[in-house]
Amino acid sequence: MAVPTAFRAMLGVADAERLYRLGALRLCLSAGEPLPEDTALEWRKKFGQTIINAIGSSELHYWLSTFEGMPDRKIGSSGLSVPGYENVLVDERLEPVPAGTAGELLVRGPVGQLYWRRPDAQQKGVCPPESTFAGWSRPGLYCVQDEDGYFWFKGRIDDMIVTAGYKVPGGEVETALNNHPAVLESAVIGLPDKERGSIVKAFVVLKEGVAPSPDLAKQLQEFVKQELEPYKYPRAIEFAKADALPRTVTGKIQRNSLREMELARLPGAASGQPLPQGVG
Repeated sequence: MAVPTAFRAMLGVADAERLYRLGALRLCLSAGEPLPEDTALEWRKKFGQTIINAIGSSELHYWLSTFEGMPDRKIGSSGLSVPGYENVLVDERLEPVPAGTAGELLVRGPVGQLYWRRPDAQQKGVCPPESTFAGWSRPGLYCVQDEDGYFWFKGRIDDMIVTAGYKVPGGEVETALNNHPAVLESAVIGLPDKERGSIVKAFVVLKEGVAPSPDLAKQLQEFVKQELEPYKYPRAIEFAKADALPRTVTGKIQRNSLREMELARLPGAASGQPLPQGVG
């Protein structure tokens, strides 16, 4: 069990499939961050194992998951509802959205989100009594469900970037960047901009042996334009070392901390904790 960054790092170990005894490896589980499609396919090709990709939390356990034998065209998704759980996507009025439309993910299962002595968080963490989905948990995720019922994670609602009137899920841009063969991992945030309100900025960690350059930054921008709607591409890219990005104890990147650190670097802001300089 590991975060996607760890799986990508292991893929970077030369001849790992021959150097290590992997005969007892039976199951691989990825969680904590979106699992890029390229990582899952390369892992299966190199080690012969399918990585199970799941979404969960401390309160709700795992409620969405892929599975062995799933069609290849669904690799990159978050799979289907785990038995015992129900998932639905809704709009801002908490009404269901049709297949193919992005919406907020609601979850109902044998457990729910509970916040000890935090009434404000508790109120935001579940649907209100007067709504159609009263009592359903709101983990704060933005997804799309396809015609076959598979869920595709787009980003956290609190990581949504509004730029020039468009809503851009930061996680969706990260997934696109992470599918590039030169990228180990990335973190995307929104930064204030006079013309657009905000711009999309990406911090990119490159794979070992890949050198940062202005040309590579432009290549990554064009790559995202091909993967997503063109307006979602990161207008600013900074190359950084993996150990320079703020993380939780489980290895997940703390985007709120990254955003605060970056805001502190803007002209006129108080001096903040610096990040390594890269290519903008």
